[in-house]
Amino acid sequence: MQERRLYPRRQVLMTGRLLRSGNRAAIECAVRNLSDAGACLEISVVHDLSTDFALVMGASSRFGRVVWRTRDRSGISYE
Repeated sequence: MQERRLYPRRQVLMTGRLLRSGNRAAIECAVRNLSDAGACLEISVVHDLSTDFALVMGASSRFGRVVWRTRDRSGISYE
């Protein structure tokens, strides 16, 4: 299968937090892979990520939006 992604993924296993705009409660997640354009997140419970949010990992944060979702994983694209 030919890789068609513009930015290659790096497999990782990191802890992250999702911070939604207007809501101070953080959603804990596991970051399964990263690229310069987005990430794959594993979230243990179903959350509505339809609003703007920031993915925080350590001291860095990136704003994003959901582009695909399964039962416990979401693919995000950085804004």
